[in-house]
Amino acid sequence: MATADAGTLSAIARHARRSTKRFGGALELFTVMEARLERRKEEAPWNLASARVLRYHEGFAGDVGRFAAGSYAIELHRMLVPHEIAEVEAYSWLLDFFGRYENALPGPEQMVVEELALLTVLGHAPRFDRCVTCGREAPERSWASFDHAAGGIVCRSCGGRGIRLGSRLRTFLIEANAAAESREVPGKIDASEVVILRRCLDLYVRAVADREPRSMTALRSAWGL
Repeated sequence: MATADAGTLSAIARHARRSTKRFGGALELFTVMEARLERRKEEAPWNLASARVLRYHEGFAGDVGRFAAGSYAIELHRMLVPHEIAEVEAYSWLLDFFGRYENALPGPEQMVVEELALLTVLGHAPRFDRCVTCGREAPERSWASFDHAAGGIVCRSCGGRGIRLGSRLRTFLIEANAAAESREVPGKIDASEVVILRRCLDLYVRAVADREPRSMTALRSAWGL
């Protein structure tokens, strides 16, 4: 479960299939619920005593692409948010995502803006404006190498390697990084740049989370990538 005041939590829902009174559909994906958790000792697993549905975002279930997008948001949140550590902004990000995209599939450019917004509030935002090794600012109209393992672009003097970002795509990423609050897509990029953009974020998320989100495969299919 994603929570506002305790990060991500795991809990045992005993007899969940037989007890509609205690859970009543609250354990479905894309459900915002009010839950009562109990445990006898601090080291013991949580037990889900009861849950009440506050809102079910049913729009995600009505379309394969939207289902993949919603699943990816949940999986990304679960992978990046610490266990039992409060991350209120990250929780708000997830609720906001549900509200924005329940009935509209975000495109690949929009999803990058969303991913960067979550990475930013968790302190994991990659750098596209200056070399992460020496700190030197990259010239505005120049290309740069993105090194996902290093966490951003690396200049040629520091042995820059990785994915080559043209000046337009790098500008897009800098502005997308700055759009954590507005969530606005900063501009248009062409289809070949979208492929590079997706590759950058996929590799970076895998590096930060130490694994690749499984739901991204279905989302790429929905986008035709």
